[in-house]
Amino acid sequence: MKKAYADVRGFSMVELGVAVVILGIIVVPLLHTFSTSARTAGKSAQAAAAAAAASSLTELVRAKGAQTVYDEPASLGYTLQNKSYSPDGTMTAEIKGINSAASEFDALLTIRTDSEDNAAELAKSNNMDAVFTMDYADERAVDV
Repeated sequence: MKKAYADVRGFSMVELGVAVVILGIIVVPLLHTFSTSARTAGKSAQAAAAAAAASSLTELVRAKGAQTVYDEPASLGYTLQNKSYSPDGTMTAEIKGINSAASEFDALLTIRTDSEDNAAELAKSNNMDAVFTMDYADERAVDV
């Protein structure tokens, strides 16, 4: 006598259910890892673009000469906003809309005098700062 179920091939519903649960247990952490690495790569690219923009601005000021930028800020080719000069000879200005790697940044440019008597000599390297801000950086850092 032949067995009725001897030649049945395939998986039962229980086996399929167990396979789906195991697959879900494996896939969910992998998806979380991929999404976290994509966010991290995006933040890293944004920081690299900001560093490149800051370096570019710093080199532009060096090429033009700090004295020229101090006397004629428009020579940078950017619109400087909220420009101020302190009594010690420090110039601070905001620069909006600096493009680098398909991103746009705002900079705070500070040029300080080098001499003790605050005469005409201005910083050419170490005393020059270019600080860039990334809008919504804190919001992007959530869920890391």
